[in-house]
Amino acid sequence: MKLKNYIAVAVLSAVTAFTAQAQCSVSITSITYSGVSITATMNPSGIGTYGWDWGDSNYSFGLTATHTYSANGTYLVCASFIDSLQCIATSCDTVPFFLGVNDQQQVQVGLNTSPNPFTNEAQFNISLSQASDAEVLVYDLQGREVAEIYKGELNAGLHKMTWTPENLSAGIYMVQIKTGGQVITRKIVHTTN
Repeated sequence: MKLKNYIAVAVLSAVTAFTAQAQCSVSITSITYSGVSITATMNPSGIGTYGWDWGDSNYSFGLTATHTYSANGTYLVCASFIDSLQCIATSCDTVPFFLGVNDQQQVQVGLNTSPNPFTNEAQFNISLSQASDAEVLVYDLQGREVAEIYKGELNAGLHKMTWTPENLSAGIYMVQIKTGGQVITRKIVHTTN
């Protein structure tokens, strides 16, 4: 194993082990697709060392990094940050990647929600392989629309949307994204204080 790869694995392993103790923070602010590569950018809470785990045994360093996958799939992309006080933080997003996406007719879509269950606020992470009109809705179990989170065009890449419902009863709800002729639905649970 090359020394650079060994150091990357050691740093990212340490990040995973100590994330629970973190007082610093990091978030993935954008993931964009360009041909057969993706570019990701993070927003850390300070100055330090910045690393990326691409979910396929490859690693990069820097606030912004670009990676090319060798196979189609859904990857867990993680941004890691270590500040000068040895505070460690990690943020991860699931990203679908499809080679030759510009030749495909159908938009590839990823949707996950966090936290789940949630009390006050839920975040929806939506990834698209190409630009498309999109509609993000929340339904109750009787099929009634509870909220319209977004309606309009979304660019290719990762999109984070926050939902802060008011006067919503505790229970199970369905988050649905309609885009590119596809409908993807995820269950989300709302709890009250």
